[in-house]
Amino acid sequence: MMKIFQIISKVALFIVLLTFTSHITAQNNINMDVSSEGNLMWKNTNTLPDAEGSPFINETYLPIKVSVIPDKVYTGRFNAYNGEMEVDLGNGKIIALDISSEIEVTFIGSGDTYRVYDYMDANNNRQRRFLMVVHGEEKFQLLKEEKIKYIEGRQAQTSYDKDVAPKFKRSDDNYYINLNGTITYVPNKNKKVLSAFPKDAKALKGFMKKNKLNAKNEEDLVKIAEFLAGQ
Repeated sequence: MMKIFQIISKVALFIVLLTFTSHITAQNNINMDVSSEGNLMWKNTNTLPDAEGSPFINETYLPIKVSVIPDKVYTGRFNAYNGEMEVDLGNGKIIALDISSEIEVTFIGSGDTYRVYDYMDANNNRQRRFLMVVHGEEKFQLLKEEKIKYIEGRQAQTSYDKDVAPKFKRSDDNYYINLNGTITYVPNKNKKVLSAFPKDAKALKGFMKKNKLNAKNEEDLVKIAEFLAGQ
């Protein structure tokens, strides 16, 4: 019995050591990947469905600056379907920036800036992803959630029908106003905008009416955000 117990103990110890070694090896591999790009934290890109169209705002990789490594220029593109910011590290290595860290990406040519935010979306679901900073000041920002949706294909039901291929389609963007760290979804109808900011609804209604502002207009949303920041 004692001999059997000793054998079982040795097997158990071997398994523990093997597991520990594998864990350390995996950690070392991750650390090598991270250390190769300094403070740039990243993960592998998600697999995309095969479909017509594109999940990217710009299909081409464009020059970008990443806040955690300000002295280096990469090329990147934004996947609005799944919210990933893809970066080309060269030599065929494409990665997605890790949104668990605070990070900002600026496209050098256009000046478009994306930051990672925590917020409640239009369906009141908690999200953490890149939002474009349409207009940013110390007290407020107007943020845009760029959207591309995936539409599943279908097979022809009769000989008169045609197969419909799956595709990516650009859909309406969602806007948010960030007031001192509180991010609020902005509906695209004037009456609903008032209900989104109940504390300032009366004053906001008068301001929007006087200036003939429309919640569907991006420039008007900047004015609305600026007005709310001053209340």
